[in-house]
Amino acid sequence: MSVPSAWCWITKPSTPRGGLPFHLSRPRSAARRPRTLHEWVKKTEVDSGKRAGRPNDVAENMNALERESRELRQANEILRKASAYFAQAKPATGKDARQL
Repeated sequence: MSVPSAWCWITKPSTPRGGLPFHLSRPRSAARRPRTLHEWVKKTEVDSGKRAGRPNDVAENMNALERESRELRQANEILRKASAYFAQAKPATGKDARQL
């Protein structure tokens, strides 16, 4: 007796009681799409070290660091503009300075 492959089981249409084959009675789920399955296998192989690439935890860490870097650059730009704005203000001199 031969055991069918996992791919055969995943793509095999089944017939519910209604008569229409399962794959015609409703849209295919993401788990049954060949491309999605291939992506899952690739990610698992990268995470386990069998395939070259960035593992999922490293990729998440890199994304977080890139996001933080982008936010810090935006904050520095705001501070730079504020500094330039306040540097243009005339300092109070003479009688005005004593009143402050």
